[in-house]
Amino acid sequence: MTARTFCSNSISLPLPNDFAEDQSGFALSFVRWRRGLGMFILPDPLRFIFLLAALVIAAPAYGQSGGGVAGSQASFKVVRSVSGSRGSQQAGRYVIADPRTTFHIPADKQAIVYFDWDGPLGRHHFEGIWKGPDDKIAFTSNFDFEVKTRRFGAYWQFDFRPELKPGFWTLEAQIDGEAAGSHKIELVVSGNAAPPVVAGPPLLTSAQIYERGLKSTVTIENLAADGRKLRTGSGFVIGEDAILTAFQVIDGSSSLRILLPDGKSGDLQGVSAWNRLQDWALLRVKTEGIPKLTRAPAAGAVGDRVYSFDQPTPGNRILVDEGIVGLQTYPEMGPRINLTSLATPGSQGAPVLNEYGNVIGVLGGSLTPGMENITESRNTLALGGTREGSMATPVTAVPTESAGALKSLAEIAAGGEFVSPVKSFPSLIYGSIGTHIDDSSPLVSPFMERQTEFSHRDNTCLILLVWAPHEKLRDEVSLALYDIHNKVVASSKPLKLNVEKGVSATQKFEFPLAQLPQGVYRADALVNKVPVWRAFLRITD
Repeated sequence: MTARTFCSNSISLPLPNDFAEDQSGFALSFVRWRRGLGMFILPDPLRFIFLLAALVIAAPAYGQSGGGVAGSQASFKVVRSVSGSRGSQQAGRYVIADPRTTFHIPADKQAIVYFDWDGPLGRHHFEGIWKGPDDKIAFTSNFDFEVKTRRFGAYWQFDFRPELKPGFWTLEAQIDGEAAGSHKIELVVSGNAAPPVVAGPPLLTSAQIYERGLKSTVTIENLAADGRKLRTGSGFVIGEDAILTAFQVIDGSSSLRILLPDGKSGDLQGVSAWNRLQDWALLRVKTEGIPKLTRAPAAGAVGDRVYSFDQPTPGNRILVDEGIVGLQTYPEMGPRINLTSLATPGSQGAPVLNEYGNVIGVLGGSLTPGMENITESRNTLALGGTREGSMATPVTAVPTESAGALKSLAEIAAGGEFVSPVKSFPSLIYGSIGTHIDDSSPLVSPFMERQTEFSHRDNTCLILLVWAPHEKLRDEVSLALYDIHNKVVASSKPLKLNVEKGVSATQKFEFPLAQLPQGVYRADALVNKVPVWRAFLRITD
């Protein structure tokens, strides 16, 4: 079909047939010029005994966005609250043995309500206000305490009497006069016996969790076709001869080198299962003698304390003490666990363990496949903005077995699953994306303000490439636009790039936005079919 042309002296770049013909197409112009200037009241005397205990628990500092906090925003964030009839300190934390909100009188003798907060350090005034079923204040209690870690906790013990009114009772917590959460319990007068307390597995210390995880975690090196190491990630033994990692760790690889905990190399036999959008891959590797991590039955809950592993340098693993701050499910990407600490490239694919040392998830990369893919140069533009913390894929989303045959890395690449790495190309000195090029710039080359968020109201998107070769260029340049499934939605015909040494040249690609659905896309500039520049963009209404 014929694509609409958007600028003079251009070569049109057609969109697929499912786009409206009269609104589709890229346009490209090519100009040259000489190289020039290069850019916290006791007790009720008749009815109540109310005991208080405070426990400060060391925990990780939660990530914050930059800038000040508005005065109307809470200084103390409730991470979680939980109640039960029994609790104890384990491994430096306070644990409710029988989490529940319904209590039976006279079978139950007490309720313990525990809060976790995240807030500023220093000495604070805490107050607990109990309201009865009539919503009137029954009693209050207060104390002062020195908080020494960002995450801290306190528990209140409420001893029951037969005269208590049945119904819902609410504990409202205040810190320094500021509302700091509430927790509701129900008292039921009955002859029913209280639910038995079933002892759960013991919590592990940080040292025990580190030792357990370290014995099962591997290093994965992503290698190019010529054997060069492109990037380093992690993985862990999840079953017999099965290593689980993030898909983005293996993305774009020609081969993988797997370094086992004992220092030996493991031979990759193939990939037994994967999901690039959910960001996980199961590798078949001989893991004889290496202990496997036990899957947790669930991902956990917001506020749970968890642990992951960072890898500042290959093989150098450190324990990261963090927490769950969100549980999300994306329409196409599936479930994710939001964590407090930002995962580094070397930690991607590492296990996320709960307080019992069981794996709940695998650390992943960007929510957009390929955005954190291997780059041999700096010619990659990610979506604008930064995010606090990282995401992990719940291990419950990963099958325990694979019914299909093993696939090689080459077969996965041939199936269009991999995003090719961006190759360094010194002659490309600049690439940008936006909606407007300032041709009136006093510099020799035109100027474009970088933009990665677009609206359909923008109508068109421009990509500018600036070339300055140190030797004569005789190559073909093309542009391809991909959706999150790594499918081409638009592409150009190859354009001859003929630039003499010492001469600078620009290329401008222009494509319409109206016919593209909302979502995230990837634009690749290719020289002789090899990507040398990449940008990610998001299109909204």
